[in-house]
Amino acid sequence: MREDCFPLKPCGGCDYAMKTDVTITDERMVLTCTGVTKTYRTRGKQISVLRGIDLAIPKGTLTVITGNSGTGKTTLLSIAGGLDRPDTGRIAFMGNPMESLTARESALLRRGRIGFIFQNFNLIDSWTAIENAEAGLIHLRVTADEKRRLATDLLAGLGLAGRLDSFPDELSVGEEQRVAIARTLAARPSLVLADEPTGSVDDETGAEIIRRLMAHTREHGGSVIVATHGPFPLGTADAVFRLAEGVLLPL
Repeated sequence: MREDCFPLKPCGGCDYAMKTDVTITDERMVLTCTGVTKTYRTRGKQISVLRGIDLAIPKGTLTVITGNSGTGKTTLLSIAGGLDRPDTGRIAFMGNPMESLTARESALLRRGRIGFIFQNFNLIDSWTAIENAEAGLIHLRVTADEKRRLATDLLAGLGLAGRLDSFPDELSVGEEQRVAIARTLAARPSLVLADEPTGSVDDETGAEIIRRLMAHTREHGGSVIVATHGPFPLGTADAVFRLAEGVLLPL
């Protein structure tokens, strides 16, 4: 598949288009996992982390996956986002099987359609808040002025209008988290995978972060999957599951 054959998908609400590597064929479910398994081998032992995971994520929803540390939540997010591959089972993104994608095609899919929010934020220390937020648009065909406007609007919507020129070490943990969220949302992904997005903040700040995250994501028809082992405002979720001993159970 040549890059110049990739379709252009307009990003609703703005005047630019982003390149994508996958033609959308089924928009009923953003993501489906069917019979997903994953086993790691270490020191001659096999550790079954995921044992036949089935999961369907509708458009515009928040799904929360709870479970103790080390139960495979991050592994499941990595597989869902194409960073890792299952041993068996199928992953489909908007009806398109992900196992058939090359590494390059998976990277292009993540660049435009799937966003990650990591536990440790991964902000660049020498960049300001607005520059870190603009990083989510580096690979998209957007002018510098448009990047600045989009990043400014995102940060303002997350309550950081007065912190645009602050460096990460000048921000609170909650503010750093919101900058990381702004960077992820900049490309308006169809699916956001958030690993412990509220694990480093108090309950009130965590609830506010999720409220703002979902407001922006749902505005553009996206969905969010959150993995967490700590306190979380479960009342905001459309579906809640618990991952234990490799099995995903609805709560």
